[in-house]
Amino acid sequence: CGRKKGCTAFDTSRPDGNQFDCMLYGHQHPVPAPGVPGECYSLFGAKFIEEASPAAAAEPDTRSRAKILEEDDQDFINIKDVELLGKGACRGQGWQSGQWPLPQGRKSLKECAEKCKGT
Repeated sequence: CGRKKGCTAFDTSRPDGNQFDCMLYGHQHPVPAPGVPGECYSLFGAKFIEEASPAAAAEPDTRSRAKILEEDDQDFINIKDVELLGKGACRGQGWQSGQWPLPQGRKSLKECAEKCKGT
């Protein structure tokens, strides 16, 4: 049917030059898990797609964008519609729901972002 699967976030880990392990996520409120190596990114405007039976109404996202890391590598993330959420792999309620996460192998940061945008 060509319907996108609903990627809302991705993380990168284990850098080797400009290549990283790329993992895609489809959960509603991704947050970085500081204890898990990697960096968590979200896509602006990504639509969460419920896979299972409808659950109770989701709570609104009350996270403050002001809590985003203010680090030198923020300038490195010059990819349209991508936001660094923080250090640590993406986690949060439902991060392993249904088909998620989707491993994408070794990718550059931009390639990983483009995979998420297309999924």
